[in-house]
Amino acid sequence: MNLMDAIERNVFLEKVFPEGIADTLEIRQLCLEKSGRTTIRILVKQKPAIDVQKWGEWNKDFDTLGVVLTGSSIHDVEIENWEGSGSSSLNISKKDDLFCFLQEGNDWKISFSCDSFIFEEIVTGLE
Repeated sequence: MNLMDAIERNVFLEKVFPEGIADTLEIRQLCLEKSGRTTIRILVKQKPAIDVQKWGEWNKDFDTLGVVLTGSSIHDVEIENWEGSGSSSLNISKKDDLFCFLQEGNDWKISFSCDSFIFEEIVTGLE
């Protein structure tokens, strides 16, 4: 399953990533609120399929895209040694009505489940 399957209101994202978002990415930010609202920023090092004038030129003005998503319900969060994390494959599955996310490396792990996400914005950066 691709990350795009878990994102609602993703019309612009589908233009930027018509083949889907690469499986190798990095969860850079995960903000949880007691009310259940969640914001996640995912770092993608995948060249966009379209040119967006305000972003500039790929590999000159930017070489990463931060995809910002919000959700309203997150469950079963498990984070181990996040400081040691990096880019790796994001495994997504569906159990009952929840999307289950798992990303891990040799000594780190990020795992959670949620209903779905809503696309908020893309921010650019140079790594």
